[in-house]
Amino acid sequence: MSLDDTVTYTIGLGRRLTERFSGSASLLYEPESGDALVSPFAPTNGSRGVAIGGSYRIDDIELFGGIRYSRLNEGKPETGTPDVARAELADSGAVSLGLRLGIDF
Repeated sequence: MSLDDTVTYTIGLGRRLTERFSGSASLLYEPESGDALVSPFAPTNGSRGVAIGGSYRIDDIELFGGIRYSRLNEGKPETGTPDVARAELADSGAVSLGLRLGIDF
């Protein structure tokens, strides 16, 4: 078993809406590989997603936040030899939340 390289494509748009608030939105795409058997450390075979975020600035403090939803393609994690699926992931999704506080000095 080996971990293969993966490419994820992201396209987005960000805009400063006011002097203090900025927002962003993006679409994400990771193509499927040719093999349905995947590593248990990366148990999906491609994905599609959408993300939105924003930042708010007060003087030297900036608060960043965002949410991302990903629809995960089917994957069959395998371990060792022979190459046999140990599980099956189907109809999966993931929600990611992020929050960051930045201070300029």
